[in-house]
Amino acid sequence: MTTMLEIALQSSAFILLLLLLRPWMKKILTARMRYALWSIPLLRLALPISIKSTFSIWGHTGLHQTSPTLVPSKLLLAKTVPSRVEIGLMNQSVKNAASELATKATQGGQAIRSSPWHELLPQLVLWIWFVGVGVMLTWMIVTNYRFHRMVRHKKQLITFGVPLPIYLVEHLPSPCLVGVLRPRILVNRTSIQSQEMLDMVVSHEMTHFHHGDNL
Repeated sequence: MTTMLEIALQSSAFILLLLLLRPWMKKILTARMRYALWSIPLLRLALPISIKSTFSIWGHTGLHQTSPTLVPSKLLLAKTVPSRVEIGLMNQSVKNAASELATKATQGGQAIRSSPWHELLPQLVLWIWFVGVGVMLTWMIVTNYRFHRMVRHKKQLITFGVPLPIYLVEHLPSPCLVGVLRPRILVNRTSIQSQEMLDMVVSHEMTHFHHGDNL
């Protein structure tokens, strides 16, 4: 459950970051590089494991990693060499302070872990993520069903030199390339106003096909 939650949150955070930086990335990155960035959340969602790293920001969010380091300032500022008794007292003072801080950190971590939110929050976030997946999946199914109903009445056009079939679809908002197993080009009435317009539309959609965008 924890691994699934981490994968969901990390992927969602990276997708949100890509969307926020999208206008800025258009100015400094090529279209191919911006397109390749989406493979990062894709791979994160596909790998059901968590890889720990000291360079990971995600790994520095826990309170249990706190390890205070104390420096005896009196020893650093002393002008003379302290005696063995003073050194022993300083060492004991440092040990007592470190032990006290460690005890407080442990008690604080136990208090957080024992709170209801510590158990409820991961489950709540995971259910919110599942609801979001369900809403998006439903939206995609409804959208594709409506599109399928709209394009089922089509008329094939005869265009020489084009490896893909071309169909005329009434009331189609824009020409498009559809199909994975049987790719085809759909055009509207505006696209066939002239041969020059049709050539440009077909050339544009064939570029999508050669780049594998229908996949």
